[in-house]
Amino acid sequence: MELEGYAVSFDEADVGQSLCRETFFEFLKEFWPEVSSEQPVWNWHTWVLCYELQKAAERVFAGVPNPHDYVINVPPGTTKSTIVSEMFPAWCWTRRPDLQFICGSHTMDIARDLARRSKDVIQSEKYKSWFGVPSPDGKYKAVVLANTATEMIINTEGGFRLAVGAGHVLGFHGHFILVDDPIDPESASSVLDRETAVKWMSETLSTRKVNKIVSVTILVMQRLAVEDPSGLMLGQIRDKRWGTPVRHICLPWKLSDQVRPEKLRAYYDKKTKLLDPIRLPEKVALEYKIRMGKYGFACQMEQNPIPVEGNLIAVHKFKYLQNLPPTTLTHYKKIVRYWDKAGTHEGGKRTAGVKLGIDNHDRVVILDVVIGQWSAGEREAVIKSVAGKDGRDVQIGVEQEPGSGGKESAEATVQRLMGYVCEIELPTGDKAWRADPFAAQADIGNVYLPDGAPWIPEYVEELRYFPEGTFSDQTDATSGAFNMAAGDNVHMGALFRKK
Repeated sequence: MELEGYAVSFDEADVGQSLCRETFFEFLKEFWPEVSSEQPVWNWHTWVLCYELQKAAERVFAGVPNPHDYVINVPPGTTKSTIVSEMFPAWCWTRRPDLQFICGSHTMDIARDLARRSKDVIQSEKYKSWFGVPSPDGKYKAVVLANTATEMIINTEGGFRLAVGAGHVLGFHGHFILVDDPIDPESASSVLDRETAVKWMSETLSTRKVNKIVSVTILVMQRLAVEDPSGLMLGQIRDKRWGTPVRHICLPWKLSDQVRPEKLRAYYDKKTKLLDPIRLPEKVALEYKIRMGKYGFACQMEQNPIPVEGNLIAVHKFKYLQNLPPTTLTHYKKIVRYWDKAGTHEGGKRTAGVKLGIDNHDRVVILDVVIGQWSAGEREAVIKSVAGKDGRDVQIGVEQEPGSGGKESAEATVQRLMGYVCEIELPTGDKAWRADPFAAQADIGNVYLPDGAPWIPEYVEELRYFPEGTFSDQTDATSGAFNMAAGDNVHMGALFRKK
């Protein structure tokens, strides 16, 4: 090529190197084949995420303050891990190979797999050819790996990419703290898992920045509960604060008030209002809703721990029967009376016993509710008296409160109910997740109540405002009864669960 008497020589590799170094999105497109054999779908949100990450990276490259950390909430299947955990560190090293990354996920196996994919990019022939030698102008240094490990990928310029699982104590600091799904969506009902992840982020990762002013934390996940790591960084958890301003990128599967920043609403598909009509069409979303349940769908797809359709349990869809089937196993597949014993005499909570049956037509029927505030002795007498009235066809579930005292109390109740079929349950998830399977039945109009029963107004009113209402005793007992009655068919959030 001639330009005013000068000979200019460049080839495709020169152009590719320049474009990829200067623009993260171009790098993602160029090196996609190194991490996936699938044909990429370049939806608008892909560019947005690359743009936001590059803005944060440019500040780190220049050593200037980052005004905020990042929370990125997007639905599953939207290339978030490929962008944030796999491609982003590899791209940053084309500009600053001395940078240090701490990359966390909910398990070490997942963190290690993401690291392996990132390493595949760095060790690809194209990457080594383009970025493995110093540039002619000396502006960029070489990216040359100094080890073959995956957990700790180190290059010869002092940069590293450390893979860690949630809860691990660290001895390193990073210019970038990348946290990708710190909780497994398939076990998000576990309060312990969520508390572990929140504590890990607030007490460990928050102290791991190389430079508290310049370094940046980037959390990417789908919402799983109010008190998840996103809730921590967004200031939604009572008595817990992140301490650093946060930029929130929130992209639900369909246009809603949850979209952040609000200007991104303009990019949603004009006709369907969908984030990604190709990968997340209405049909796929409906399949997710059936699989996840109402609460799981609200969290993971709508990025809203409070369902946008209203409160969790659709009490307006309850149906009322004037003539209930007789409460015998001739007419019911299973009948359960479940007791939530959290109540204390003259205290703030009540003891509730909900009697629920699944009849031969697979209808969920709320047969009776007993509720009150009693002393321990009075409560045990009530439970035994109610068992006598219910009869031996009714199985009895008893919730075990946390701690050794809760265990002893539950076992004592069962001992007093000798001759009845009893089951002690130690809850493993929070209230909303445990109620989700019952809520799914209410949502399709498959919950029935005896018309005119005196306990109905108070019962329905509590369920109407769950999980935000003052009380949850009857709701907890209802979800316990349903989960016990449904047995192997019960599902929690992201997957079906065998009890």
